Amino acid sequence: MDIVHHDVGQAPPPVTKGRIYATEELWACHQGVITRLYKDENRPLKEVKQIMETEYFFHATTLRANGFNQTHRERMYKTRIKRWGLDKKFKEAEILALLKLKRDRDAVGKDTRFAIRNQDVDWGRVVHYLKRRPDLQDKLRLSAADDCNKSVVQWDSVVRYLSQRPDLREDLEAVARLDVVCRTPSPVPEPLDPAPGLRFADEILRILEGFFDGVFQDSLWSVVDGALCTGGRRASRKRLERWCRVMSGVYNLLGRGETEAAAAILKNEYGFIKWIVQKSDPELSYFLCYNVLQQPPHVSDVLVPYACGMYTAVLGERHPLTLIWRPIRAAGTADRVGILSSIVRYTSRYWETRLGVLNVTMNWIHGLQGQLLDVLGEAGGNDFQRIVSMYTRAAAEYADVGRLKDECKCLFALIGLHSTAKRYDLAMQTLGRAYEVVEEVRRSHPAAEQLMQMWTYGEMGQLSYSVMSARRYKKNYAREHTYAMKRYGENSKEALSHMLEDSGALPCRL
Repeated sequence: MDIVHHDVGQAPPPVTKGRIYATEELWACHQGVITRLYKDENRPLKEVKQIMETEYFFHATTLRANGFNQTHRERMYKTRIKRWGLDKKFKEAEILALLKLKRDRDAVGKDTRFAIRNQDVDWGRVVHYLKRRPDLQDKLRLSAADDCNKSVVQWDSVVRYLSQRPDLREDLEAVARLDVVCRTPSPVPEPLDPAPGLRFADEILRILEGFFDGVFQDSLWSVVDGALCTGGRRASRKRLERWCRVMSGVYNLLGRGETEAAAAILKNEYGFIKWIVQKSDPELSYFLCYNVLQQPPHVSDVLVPYACGMYTAVLGERHPLTLIWRPIRAAGTADRVGILSSIVRYTSRYWETRLGVLNVTMNWIHGLQGQLLDVLGEAGGNDFQRIVSMYTRAAAEYADVGRLKDECKCLFALIGLHSTAKRYDLAMQTLGRAYEVVEEVRRSHPAAEQLMQMWTYGEMGQLSYSVMSARRYKKNYAREHTYAMKRYGENSKEALSHMLEDSGALPCRL
């Protein structure tokens, strides 16, 4: 689909003012990424620092003046690297210990791999160290020091050298005892690459973790009165409804193969979709990702490149959300549902700690997660059961303290989950309990009773629709609705009660 994305550059989020040093919590959060870049990928420290600042928006210090220069920042990195046991620099005692161990093992014909501080040693680095230490070569009478496989050493010279350096001899003994490990390498097996979907999912979750931590720490996202807000403002339900209408039309057109018509809608709504991307509204960003990835392949194959292009054009190449969409696009079609499942699972657990159970955003996310797990055939698995147990426990706790309205909300969430898993008996039992709660509210809080009846009616209707065929459901609904309107009048409390209580409408009496 040839859709033009306007090239709108955007600088990284501004560095938070008023804080001089990154906190230990932030360092701990990014330790895994720094370790991978510095140790596993063997990148220079300057490059690691640059990547952390441009791609992960992590700054060791947040002031550019008053003496906090690049050298100071690098020292902060070096302090953590040493603390984490990632220091690449050899000590003289370590080199001597390696030479002795290699000499002894070469003498008995053993191939050897060395490790120092849990880091594998490339023998070429040992040779490079010796080249930079001609004084040490002379004292040890080294020969063939440029050979990466062997370094011939006159060990008597080493003994004489150590006799002149008792401090180094003690270091050498400690190093040989604690820090240097040698082993005979196992036969090299055939390389086993992880499944592409797993590899992409791990990369995406790593970026997502840093993004979530960053937006909450910088107050771009916040929780106000239990609501997830962007810039202190609640999410707009009207915008969410508009998004659903727009994308529903796009999905239907793409599903029928009408690509040009779908492209026309997206072009017409470019300003609105750009706003979603630019503001990084948490709910809309989440639903954009979910709705695109859960589509059939012939639909998602069109929408994934479009979404990736939008994030690149609006937020720039280095923004975390762009970096998340890029591997999604690179992944195969078959891997997208698995990637989506990982994103949903991580987002669900992360946001639960900030929003709690009684939150409309979390209710939606848990509902979508349940549907996705059902599609993957995992409705009987631990993730699904964890959500069910959470709402079951919360409903019981609210019932114990008399918070009936909150209990009812949890029960309705359970009805949806049981229906998704096709556990209709449990769904009907839970619906019965919800109706009992409504009756209790009818007696104690008449003002809230009709609203809760409407909730119950909505859940009852969805459950009926799930149990029956759509055609049969519509027929039953139309019959009862017509009767209620004629007898009680439109928008009357009695008509609503009739629809709730009618034996032909309740799923348990079908």
